[in-house]
Amino acid sequence: MSVTPEEFDFAEAWRPQAGELIEGDVVEITTRDGGEYGSYVIVTLDLEGGERRALHAFHTVLANELARLAPQVGDRIAVLYKGLVTRQDGPDFHAYRAKKIGGESTTFDWGGERRMAAEDPTPSENGESLKVAEPLTTDKEVPF
Repeated sequence: MSVTPEEFDFAEAWRPQAGELIEGDVVEITTRDGGEYGSYVIVTLDLEGGERRALHAFHTVLANELARLAPQVGDRIAVLYKGLVTRQDGPDFHAYRAKKIGGESTTFDWGGERRMAAEDPTPSENGESLKVAEPLTTDKEVPF
């Protein structure tokens, strides 16, 4: 299998409307430095028809959904954007649900990006406990 020049292009970002669903095969998992907002994961999907879309997991709920699934390259996943949820008893948030459909996997270290269980930290290779990532901002503070 040979590489094509198109494979070096960045995939277009998925910018969903409420109720929009995306499904595809995971072809790349990377991180991006969001500056003052902290780093976040980008999962690139190969969609039917040959298009690619990048899921920028800077919203807390999407990041948590992806960390829960821990998809790997080769997995097929689906993500539903449910829209902005406004609450009287707390901050507004962008709601997502994600589901793993299947596929063969390689390994991406999701634990290095986010620890979901603060009360049970996983030790690092040198035996020290890893620190839990705290959200740096709320979704309202993300500029895009």
